[in-house]
Amino acid sequence: MPELGPKADCVEKLHSSSCESTGCNALVDAIHSGDLAVVASLMLARADPTQVANSGVCPLDVKSNVNTHALICALAPHTCKRAPDLVLLERAMEALPEELRDRFEEAMYAGDRKFAI
Repeated sequence: MPELGPKADCVEKLHSSSCESTGCNALVDAIHSGDLAVVASLMLARADPTQVANSGVCPLDVKSNVNTHALICALAPHTCKRAPDLVLLERAMEALPEELRDRFEEAMYAGDRKFAI
């Protein structure tokens, strides 16, 4: 994964055991920050958008930013029955750095994904 500088802290939180004890959730933090690159990186690192933080917040339920929500829905497990709006997903993808966008697209089409218009 390319170095994200200070943003790498969010990715590091994903694997931190202390994160669980404090109730923080790296994906929720990234969604609230609105940083699409961090959200995409966490999803590519297999962050679980269905995992509820100790605070009771589930990343799939946080809709403060439609672009981050589209990215999360694009790689959410099929059991969630969530599909991103393709217009919003396209806008979110265009905002990603090219290398990250390519990796995200590859992950999106690696399975039997369904999308909504």
